[in-house]
Amino acid sequence: MSLDLLRFATESLNAPLPTRSSPTSYVLEQEQGESIFIPGSGNVLKVLGKLQVWAGPESRILEAGDFASVPPRTTHSFQIASNHTEFIGLVVPGGWERFFNKIGEPYDGPLFPSSDDRPFNVGKFIAAVKEGADVHPDREYQLIEANGSLDKPDNSLPEGSTPYFLKREEGPKYFLGNASASPLITPAQSNVKFSIAYIEGSSAIAGELPWSTLTLKNTHTFFRILEGKVGLVLVGKENDAQTLTPGEGAFVLAGQPFKLEWKSTYGRILAFAAGGKGHGVEQLFIGAGERKDGHALEAFVEAKDELKAIAEAAEIEMQ
Repeated sequence: MSLDLLRFATESLNAPLPTRSSPTSYVLEQEQGESIFIPGSGNVLKVLGKLQVWAGPESRILEAGDFASVPPRTTHSFQIASNHTEFIGLVVPGGWERFFNKIGEPYDGPLFPSSDDRPFNVGKFIAAVKEGADVHPDREYQLIEANGSLDKPDNSLPEGSTPYFLKREEGPKYFLGNASASPLITPAQSNVKFSIAYIEGSSAIAGELPWSTLTLKNTHTFFRILEGKVGLVLVGKENDAQTLTPGEGAFVLAGQPFKLEWKSTYGRILAFAAGGKGHGVEQLFIGAGERKDGHALEAFVEAKDELKAIAEAAEIEMQ
């Protein structure tokens, strides 16, 4: 899998990856990693600003926390709708993100250049497509006005793989221990390829999750910290324990046992999982937690008896 953080006033990409020859778990500090600048640029999660997204016959203007899912072979486009926009996209399988290397150029400064009057390099774009980039321009596609309405509440996950939008704080939420999980997309919507979810927790709620260590046998995971402080320990590398803060992230290789610990009164993580059956940590919450309509963290919630069987089915080991 690959994870792209895109920033637009023009456009910039942070796509840090371990070397392909020696994959490993790693921690990424805020604003660190490879950065690609694309001059003239005018599965998406909005984190800042506004972004209009077209997916098939639908279009929405996304704001911070909103989500859009665009399955393969879906004609789509996007347009920046604010002065400074950032969004995160998960690419599965990894590799397609190198398209940005071909149409952009390395950039060593912070964020993105304050000004650049060069037009978008169409020649580079065409060359990248000819070299085999999985991009197929559709000249007949009509960019309609945003068409969300009351009869399209964008508040639930579909049954299968289809384009959809999900508003911030909408969709299912599951409580377990001193934390909760809000899935944005599960293997049911991604053709058993990946999942994305918010994980929230609190050090102020008595009790702990019903496990101390997790191992996702065949699934790679990336945790991006959105709010609060979260402790991460990779088993076997305890001397390198980390306390992650907003903007920082950690990639945990499949098969690597790890521990997460809430280090603040409130913490919020964006968890990406890909590989294996596509299940991430959120699957334990979905299967063994308690679904509630509320959005605030509540008292400690005991796990259901089925937790062990659910973990085994999701290829997750617990200790």
